[in-house]
Amino acid sequence: TPKALFAYSIILLSSAWVDLVAALASWMCAARVQNIKLAMVLIYVGPCTLMGARWCHAFLCLHCGAVGQSIVLLLVSFSYRVWILNRSL
Repeated sequence: TPKALFAYSIILLSSAWVDLVAALASWMCAARVQNIKLAMVLIYVGPCTLMGARWCHAFLCLHCGAVGQSIVLLLVSFSYRVWILNRSL
């Protein structure tokens, strides 16, 4: 990796790990959303149901946090790549 892109490769590696965590958490807390009397109810159907509702909620929180971090890393990655390309021209 060229020196100018070494930091970019670290950002991509971090993004890959965060996406992996998000995918695993999403798989663990697979849920169906149903409307019951004008209320949205999550019915967990993933493997977390074997461990209990608290684990399902924890995996759902982990999934939401990881997706948020993934979006931020994607924006940082894109911005850094544009900055490096503009700087080298």
